[in-house]
Amino acid sequence: MKVSKIKEIVSYFMPIHVEACSSFHNPLLEVTLRNRRYVLDAKDSNYSFGALYIIFKNVFDELSIKERNINSCLLMGLGGGSIVNLLRKKHQLTMPITGVEIDPVVIELGKKYFDLDGYKDLYVVNEDAYDFAKNCNSKFDLIIIDLYINDEVPGKFHTKEFISFLEKMSHKSSVILFNKMLNSKKAKEDYSTLVKDMSAEFGAVSLLTYKVNEVTNKIICVNTGRIHDGERQKNKRNVDLPIILLNTKLN
Repeated sequence: MKVSKIKEIVSYFMPIHVEACSSFHNPLLEVTLRNRRYVLDAKDSNYSFGALYIIFKNVFDELSIKERNINSCLLMGLGGGSIVNLLRKKHQLTMPITGVEIDPVVIELGKKYFDLDGYKDLYVVNEDAYDFAKNCNSKFDLIIIDLYINDEVPGKFHTKEFISFLEKMSHKSSVILFNKMLNSKKAKEDYSTLVKDMSAEFGAVSLLTYKVNEVTNKIICVNTGRIHDGERQKNKRNVDLPIILLNTKLN
């Protein structure tokens, strides 16, 4: 959806409310205009083109994502498509992307404000990501997990069974990125369990840490080349890289 020049200018100085609605999965979904860009938020967290965009912009730069041999991508937690935007527009990657999103209202907002229909070879699946992963028989070069309902990841995505689904959908050099926001004691405990169980399944993992607006996000990385250069080696230590402080300017 096009924005008037006046609203673009005003949005540099203050957010402009555009639309608010609710769904079965989200009691509040809000679209605002900030710094000339539409942003999609839930009640307590950003879904697209806010902090999430900033974090994955830095993740992809850190991992030199364009230089990797990626011919297929699975995105679990499509939201408004900010990760798709980064892969397509910033890094010029053209591989097919399968985007799984449980909330049909989020998908409609993505089409209305974030041009989801405008991306070639983006296949949007309206389904619970757990069920999708359980039944999927395809393998992907890049798997990104960003499965938030408001500011929480449902517990089933922390289980060994779900991790086994990730293994099933990957091959030995697939890159897997699991986003975890450490905003509570339980979230930190779930994160520690995930690191342990993903290490047991895949070998050593790398851990990227970002802090935006006083909230810490950890990205659990499989096969990023930090430790094992594309080969899964057992009994290696995980590497927790230093925290990176990010500003909130979208550029």
